[in-house]
Formats: sequence, C-alpha cells, structure tokens
Amino acid sequence: MNGDGGTLLERPWLPALVTACREAGLDWLRMAAAAEILSRGDASRRVVDWAYIRERLGQDNPRALPLYHADGSPSLDLIDRGTRWGLYQVHGDRAVEAGFKGRLVGLASMGSSIKLGVSLVVEAIDAVERRADRMAAAGDLEGARRLVDALPGSAEEAALGVRSADVDEAAEELRRSIVGLTELTR
Repeated sequence: MNGDGGTLLERPWLPALVTACREAGLDWLRMAAAAEILSRGDASRRVVDWAYIRERLGQDNPRALPLYHADGSPSLDLIDRGTRWGLYQVHGDRAVEAGFKGRLVGLASMGSSIKLGVSLVVEAIDAVERRADRMAAAGDLEGARRLVDALPGSAEEAALGVRSADVDEAAEELRRSIVGLTELTR
C-alpha cells in the first residue's frame, strides 16, 4: 500500500497519529489508511488544485477577490488556499475556515497535518451525532440509527473526501500487513 515501499510501521508520523487518535477517540488504523490513500503517507505532500481555485476561489467570489493582484493574477496566498496539503490533502481554504493560523505551508508538517485531519474528522462525527440527536428527538429513531451506524465512514467522507469503502479496504490491508510482520518475529 505504501508508495515508498516501506511499511506503515516505518512511517515517522505513525506514533503521533496513534496518540492523537487515542486522545480524540478515533480509530488510528482508519486514519492511517486515509493518509495512505490521500497522500501515499507523505506528510509533506502538496498539490495545487487549479480546478478548486477556478471553481471555488475565482474572481467572482467576493471572499477570494482580495487575494488577486490588480492584473487579475492569483497571489501566493490564493494559490496556498487552493493547494491540498499534508497527509490528508486538506485544501488550505478549508484549513483557514477550520481556524488554522499562520502560513499554510505549515500544513505540510506531520504535526499540523495530523492535528487538522483528526480535528476535521472529530468535527464531522460531532455534526452527525448532533443531527442524529435532533432526528431522534423528532421521533425519527430509525433515521438517527442509520446516521450513527454509518460512522465513522460518513464523517471521513465529509471531512477528508475519502470514500468509506476505500478506507475500509485500506485499513484491512494495513491490518493484514501488520499481522504478517508480527508473525515474522515469532
């Protein structure tokens, strides 16, 4: 699964991810699988998403307009907002909306990437749980149950844009590789 030929256990970010996930109540293996899918496990990965810039941060967007130069060319700040950063390939624009402070290039660090990815998934889970509570209070117990049963996959999809089925498959593949490695040491 790893693009560099290494194993998950060799990823320098794994201990920090495990700690952050435990503190947040998330499944670290699912979050590791999402990182492998989205960035091939490269915490420093960054990709300028020109389609996102055109569609979401164009000059017709009053919020983005101040980020263009007088000649209509995009500023570096605008390009950074349209760039996908780090392990979870979160757009800089989304990170700013989530309260990220500082230069967006900081999102290409292990710590910031993990912190942002974990917080976005936790935020998405909380939103689903609040919606389920409202549905249950309104008498739609079956609908509320379906929402909760779809977690954490639906939250991962909403927060990170990664398909739940892909995370399930990647997490199982990672689990098998870890078991295989531990059996080698016996």
